[in-house]
Amino acid sequence: MNREMDKYYAINKLFLSRIGCWPYQRKVIKILIPSLLTIIHCSTFTTQVLLLYKTWGDIDIAVECMISMAFVFVGSTKLLNIAINNNKFRQLLQLMNKHWEIFNGEDERNILSYYACISLKIAKYYGGTETILVCFKLSVNPIIIIAKMLC
Repeated sequence: MNREMDKYYAINKLFLSRIGCWPYQRKVIKILIPSLLTIIHCSTFTTQVLLLYKTWGDIDIAVECMISMAFVFVGSTKLLNIAINNNKFRQLLQLMNKHWEIFNGEDERNILSYYACISLKIAKYYGGTETILVCFKLSVNPIIIIAKMLC
């Protein structure tokens, strides 16, 4: 890939390589990590459905189960979408690299850099938002459990 592009998509590379969906990873990693994540998602979804069935009628637990199930469903759908469209993503990266090589004029480089900076900001914002949401979700569950034990 183009060295000039590296700084712009480094954060996307970081996030996608952690879930095994970076197009330039080894094939074993691209199969192993998403498979492991899918197994974890399925086991979480199954336990939430069983908990919902077991505690049918308790609205507090039902809402918490539905929220967790929604997160797992959306995460699984997103992971599946990324895995299915991995070749398209690789082609898109190759096309971007080609454009960085073709457009050598100062104005064209400024336009490419401008939009690359915007996409970098969006990726950082998205990553930060997701991290905050996960931390919030993980910190709220113990508080709810303690509050239920005290009541």
